[in-house]
Amino acid sequence: MDAKGRFREQLRRVGRLTAAKWAAWVVPSRGQWQIEVAWGLTAQRRAVLTPYLETERWRAWLSGALVQGRRRSRAVLKGDVDVLGPRIHAFPLEQRGVLLVGAEALDAAARQMWRVVALGAPEKASPDAAEPICEQFISRLSESKGQVAQVAEAVVETAREKAPSLYAYLAVLEGRSWRVLAADGALLEKWVPQSTTCEHLSVLEPLREGSLVVLEDEPWPQGPQLVGGLWVGIPLRQGRRLIGFLGIRLKPQASLSPALERTLTTFAHRVVWLLEQALAFEQTTEHLRRKAVLNDVLLAMLSSDDVEEAVQSATRYLRRVLQADVAMVMLPTADGVLEPVGMCPAGPLPAPVPIDASLCGHTLQTGQAVRVGDVHQVTPYFPFSEDICSELCVPLKSKTGVIGVLNLESTRPDAFTEEDQRLLMAVAGHLALMLEVLRLREETAARAQRMELVHQVIKEVIGLLDAQQVVEVAARRIAAYFGYEIAMVVVADEQLKRPLFYGVAGVKAEQFAPAAEAATWPPDGVIAHVLKSGRSRLVVDTEAEPLYRSVPGFEAGSELCVPLFSHEGGGTVVGFINIERARKYAFTEEDKMAMEAIAGALSAVLSSAFRYQQLESTIRHLEATRQTALDIISDLEMETLLQRIVKRVKHLLRVRGVEIGLVDREKGELRIAAAETPQGECDHVSMPLGRGIGGWVAVRGQTLVVDDYARWSGREEGQNTGVFRAAASVPLKFADEVLGVLTVYDDDPARQFAPDEVRLLEALAPQIAVALRNARLYRELSDQMARQRRAEEELMKAGRLAAMGETAISIAHKLNAPLTTVLGFAELLLEDAPPESAAREDLRIILREARRARDAVQELLDFARYPEPYQIVADANTLLKETLSLVSQYMASRGVALHLSLQDDLPFVVVDPGEVKYVFLNLIHTLLQTMPHGGRLYITTSVEEDDTGRWVVVRVADTGEAIKPEQMEKLFEPFYVAPKDRQGRRTAMSYGVVQEDRSTFTVGDAEREPLGNVFAVYLPAM
Repeated sequence: MDAKGRFREQLRRVGRLTAAKWAAWVVPSRGQWQIEVAWGLTAQRRAVLTPYLETERWRAWLSGALVQGRRRSRAVLKGDVDVLGPRIHAFPLEQRGVLLVGAEALDAAARQMWRVVALGAPEKASPDAAEPICEQFISRLSESKGQVAQVAEAVVETAREKAPSLYAYLAVLEGRSWRVLAADGALLEKWVPQSTTCEHLSVLEPLREGSLVVLEDEPWPQGPQLVGGLWVGIPLRQGRRLIGFLGIRLKPQASLSPALERTLTTFAHRVVWLLEQALAFEQTTEHLRRKAVLNDVLLAMLSSDDVEEAVQSATRYLRRVLQADVAMVMLPTADGVLEPVGMCPAGPLPAPVPIDASLCGHTLQTGQAVRVGDVHQVTPYFPFSEDICSELCVPLKSKTGVIGVLNLESTRPDAFTEEDQRLLMAVAGHLALMLEVLRLREETAARAQRMELVHQVIKEVIGLLDAQQVVEVAARRIAAYFGYEIAMVVVADEQLKRPLFYGVAGVKAEQFAPAAEAATWPPDGVIAHVLKSGRSRLVVDTEAEPLYRSVPGFEAGSELCVPLFSHEGGGTVVGFINIERARKYAFTEEDKMAMEAIAGALSAVLSSAFRYQQLESTIRHLEATRQTALDIISDLEMETLLQRIVKRVKHLLRVRGVEIGLVDREKGELRIAAAETPQGECDHVSMPLGRGIGGWVAVRGQTLVVDDYARWSGREEGQNTGVFRAAASVPLKFADEVLGVLTVYDDDPARQFAPDEVRLLEALAPQIAVALRNARLYRELSDQMARQRRAEEELMKAGRLAAMGETAISIAHKLNAPLTTVLGFAELLLEDAPPESAAREDLRIILREARRARDAVQELLDFARYPEPYQIVADANTLLKETLSLVSQYMASRGVALHLSLQDDLPFVVVDPGEVKYVFLNLIHTLLQTMPHGGRLYITTSVEEDDTGRWVVVRVADTGEAIKPEQMEKLFEPFYVAPKDRQGRRTAMSYGVVQEDRSTFTVGDAEREPLGNVFAVYLPAM
């Protein structure tokens, strides 16, 4: 096989290793670029590539790469990507030609392999000069691990032979550092140059331009300072790229002549390509070795089923390959420490260490590899063992970040090299991916197991229809299946004011349950936060959680609380599931997801149970409402009806107290019409509207439920709170009018009225309101019928009175004529009788009695037929004083004291003075008859205004015996005479006079006034 055939074979092998599509060696010829050797260049690709080589832009691009001696790459046109690949990479060689490679992005190892291949390109001038050497070099290097060192030693030895020197060494450039490959010389026994950074050898910067550097002293840090010869630095350049330099210290008597300079420069130019080939082959070999190690590690890990076994396989292989004493993986835990996993050799694992107290923790936090030759000199980090000297920490990086640290340790100082670090980083990348896959698989299996447990819990409760049974079974199954020490399921009322259903289970339930049931509600801490926010809360360390509240009997280290939502009402929170364990970091996000899944299913089950219980409750309530309606509509007597309602409601709700209050709008109060309470009967008690629970409901017309009356905001200060604790009150409405209030209450501290009980009251309220309305209408109808009967009786009585009046007038007229005759003859006889006649006294008696009979007849005529009034403007005080002057002596004789209080500046009244004084006189005489043994008579005058006008009010009151109600009704009848005073006719006449004057006459009694009888005369004021 000729040189081109061998070169084509190399292109094929490296192309497959680097996943390239094609490769071609092109050389410049008369301004054009020709393809000399190619691999994978099909006719289609050649047809597409040829126009590229002919365009000016690509010719300039290739010429620039050849002149500069630097690798470059360029994207092809979009239409040619499928044929040539996305990019074309160019590897130039010593002004000879350019190796073109069609591939995607090449990593560092692939670029080095193609650079080595380019060194073996065939040369037209001397095709056998470089090729045999290159082939022979690559062959030897592939068989000998130390080939690079042998080439470097040969270069140094040859350089010393060509120049009189004390010592010489060869260093290559690796990034920003110089690495010494070989050194020779007797004086180097006490000093060997070590690798250093370019910054420490800044005096060698001219080497990058291809210039020799001549110094009087050794430039290497801490190098020997010898007397005499110069130090010469010869650049080793490939094109314009600096590969390294050859440092020679001449002997004191030697000088750098032009001939010696040409010799050393020519020598460096001839060996640089061999050195680069060796370095490239070394890098390729190292890359292949890393690939082999990676393959072995991956095969070892792929045969593992869990994370622990995979890590153990990887650390076992790495410990053997890199000759480490200890290899392990450090994984962070939830409590902020690093825990060793898969340590090799097997043995007791070291204790977990805080992240901020170890080199592994530093690597985990920074994401950077750390290589230390002597860990005892690194502070504040300490090794896991005092025997450890060297340590290499590489981060395990995944897409989510640093998930752990791959750690190697050795008792030898400087046991790990940069190559070891690079190899370990490559292994760490694959190990991190494998750990993520295995961890994902374990998490998936654990999640499947949890979901199976969730399914078991749901299956246990799915058919239950009793809410209390649902929460109890759920708590027991959660604690049993998941192994939690405490599992608590609680469902509260709609306002989250008290628990309705309660379930506690777990190994610590006996100690936990009594304290939890005695705890105040609503709860505090994490549970309160969940109920308020509606979001789950995971607490991995209760000591670091300010919201955590411990319950006497159990101190938790971890807590997880998830809310229970109602399927109705917009998904409001109605309860919670709370689990606790004594160990910290006991719960994970997987536990949270499992509990949330159970909570969702429980919400649906509880919703069904609630609907079923509500249906049963509705049926019971409807039946109770029907029975109550039938019971209360059977009676229209108000008192009996109210007592039936009270007894019925007390029996239905099993409460200690029931009250029915009726609203009195005129008085602005609520009167308790019927009640049964633990303290006994309290009906007929009145309270102002707006005060107390019943007054509050009566004013607002809304239902009110009070769980604790002592804490109710409407309670007045100082009001007794010991009568009851919980109460519920509903308005009794008819046509939007509040007729009354139905209130139930209980003095049991544990009693609270549930929503279904309140709904029952609200269902009964309209029925009760209708019954009350019917009873009220029945009572009003009865009263109206009674009044109608009385009116008919009064009408009949008035007819009789009218007939009697007419008869009286007729009798009066008939009596008036003979009385006039009797009076006339009696007066004549009295005048004619002599003074000494005994008949004169008899005549006087006849005359007096006849006059009395005439006055009585006149009174009958006056009552039945008043004369036309003669009204004038008068002063009420003056009229009253004139009347009192007529009876003052009479009052004193009866032992009655007069108390007179007349208002000054009274307005004038328009009345008939004689009639008004007649009224005053009759009233005074009537009241004097009620005080046969003396007393006090009060007379006052005042001015009052109302809707009917302005009035002068004259009130006459006594301290005598009260006029009875049955006498009061007949007081104004014309022919009624009080049994005791025989003066009733005076009052009747006064009533008729007042009516003639458009005035008003009222009568009071001792039951409604502070005195005895009170008469008030209202005279119209001007």
